Amino acid sequence: MNGEMLYLFTPRLVLRDHVPEDFLEHHALFSDPTAMRFLPELYSDGKEKSKENLRRAIEAMRETPRERFFLKIVDQQTGRHIGEVGYTIVARTPGGNIANLGYFLRPEMWGKGYASEAAAALIDYAFTKGGIWRIETGCLAENRASEGVMRKCKMIREGELKQAVWHEGQWKTRLIYRLLRSEWEAQHEKIEHK
Repeated sequence: MNGEMLYLFTPRLVLRDHVPEDFLEHHALFSDPTAMRFLPELYSDGKEKSKENLRRAIEAMRETPRERFFLKIVDQQTGRHIGEVGYTIVARTPGGNIANLGYFLRPEMWGKGYASEAAAALIDYAFTKGGIWRIETGCLAENRASEGVMRKCKMIREGELKQAVWHEGQWKTRLIYRLLRSEWEAQHEKIEHK
């Protein structure tokens, strides 16, 4: 697996590892202040920062064991860049690994269900092939679209961190979501028995 390109397919999308030729689209997304509003730590204020970000995403394929899965979301029909989805393993345990999930799209792609479709496919991969036991993620309470993705992916809200994140000149509340492999399996059993 290490060093090999990862491809995941959904009804509308291809999720894949990055290649150097992705740079222009990559930079356009990471330097878009609207797209990156809730991810200021990833915002790129120049091409050099975008190049470094892309280089790290490509290098992740060669990690042994692989810790980072940063995938480009592409429209199957048009080949158009839609956004990014990924997870990072934050803890390894004998019972399975813990991963932190993230996703963001080009603003013109918002509201079409692409983020939910991509995140669900990556969650399926994480639990079936990635050795993941627990997936965690979260968003600022005002980011209702991101929370909607978590809910559509059947993630479970664990709580909120009141005024825990300094963002846009003020303290904001962060919502915390999770999904365990056992919860994901139970959801899939219900679907199969219908």
